[in-house]
Amino acid sequence: MTVESVASVETVPTCAYPGCTMPPEPHAPDAQGPAPRYCGHPEHNALGAFRKFRAKRQQRKEDKRAAAEAKKAAERAAKGGGGAGRRAGPGRRGGAPAARTCPRRRCVRAGPGGSHDQ
Repeated sequence: MTVESVASVETVPTCAYPGCTMPPEPHAPDAQGPAPRYCGHPEHNALGAFRKFRAKRQQRKEDKRAAAEAKKAAERAAKGGGGAGRRAGPGRRGGAPAARTCPRRRCVRAGPGGSHDQ
């Protein structure tokens, strides 16, 4: 039976800002509280990190939305309905406008010149 020793690997702390590999600022000897998490770069702070994470998340959403739209367009093209724009649905039919009911609701007129116009 052999005894294997597992060497512990110490990791050097890095700045908590996304993508930064610099070490955080050293803890001042007379300071109280937790050690700093960010390096000395003026934009590397909690607010800057939050904004960076939020921007990355928004970019992922936009990429995902664009990929879904491209997939739908490819499916429409594969079906042979490669027409541009939306399909006609309720209220989007071509042709003459629908007849309007007069304000008194007694008759139906097709536009100006109806029986109640004065």
